[in-house]
Amino acid sequence: MSWTNVRLIFQREFRDQLRDRRTLFTIVVLPLLLYPLLGMTFLQVAQFMQEHPTKILLVGSNSLPNDPPLLIDDGDMGDPRFARELVSDEEMRLIQLELIATPPVERANDAMREWAQEMIQSGEYDLIVDFPPGFGERLVASRRSLADRSETDADVDSTSPSSAEESAETVETAVPEPKLFVNKANDRSRVAHDRMETILRNWRGDFVRESFKQNNIPPAASEPFVYENEDIAHEVTRRAAVWSKVLPFVVLIWAL
Repeated sequence: MSWTNVRLIFQREFRDQLRDRRTLFTIVVLPLLLYPLLGMTFLQVAQFMQEHPTKILLVGSNSLPNDPPLLIDDGDMGDPRFARELVSDEEMRLIQLELIATPPVERANDAMREWAQEMIQSGEYDLIVDFPPGFGERLVASRRSLADRSETDADVDSTSPSSAEESAETVETAVPEPKLFVNKANDRSRVAHDRMETILRNWRGDFVRESFKQNNIPPAASEPFVYENEDIAHEVTRRAAVWSKVLPFVVLIWAL
């Protein structure tokens, strides 16, 4: 077959493709419209996760311990805010915090859950955190009991399985459990939950370190070892893995 015939066949097939408006739209127009739209959607979702303000209600704020503090008074605005050791000023600007001492309903049964569900679904709040009565006192008491137990263990050998189980049960029942009411089907509520969970995790870490300090335990005891991640994949393999996730999506769009 000569190159002249090949050129003629190519020109004929190319003209046929240009006459097919559906194929032309799918190959050229649709990707030009769809890809920027998808990119804008992903960008807006990322901005929503990072920059959208959330409203959080703290119930039982008068039950919080003072050391380490979870809340402080903002000298600039005069409003309560989370401690700066727990959250940065930029992240705090995205959190609208409101405090109440007691809930308007009883905590027993499902009344508290139903009230929180109503408040979140109505958009009044994105997240409700409930600290039980006497939370701070019980938390400090549990820390003191650990200190007393460590002093007792230093004088008396109490390493038997029964005594160890009793100690574990005592500590477990003494630790209060705050509740976070969240609607994970709602993006705003889910973002508020993630932010509050990070703050509580940092606060809990500060409490553990303070407990270690009072009991003369080195802070490194909370993390007896660290691990290191080492990626053994070659650069070419990593790029191929990325394209293996992108190309099926592109082929699917072209097949529409």
